Amino acid sequence: FGIVYALVAWQPERMKPAVWAGVFGKAGVLALSLPPWLRGEVGIDAVALSLGDLAFTIGFLVFLITYRPATDKV
Repeated sequence: FGIVYALVAWQPERMKPAVWAGVFGKAGVLALSLPPWLRGEVGIDAVALSLGDLAFTIGFLVFLITYRPATDKV
């Protein structure tokens, strides 16, 4: 994943679709960890581990909503 993050930082406009994939992937981890916890099958630690994925999901969404390409005005 680190390579993809570096590519997004290098060419954000070109790599925006990869960020959408990251949103769905990271949100999916959280979505998969919640039902077993709600049923009492796993402890809160299983959900706590996925909070990092939630943070990345929020960060990715903020980037996608607020990013505007730089304009080359001279």
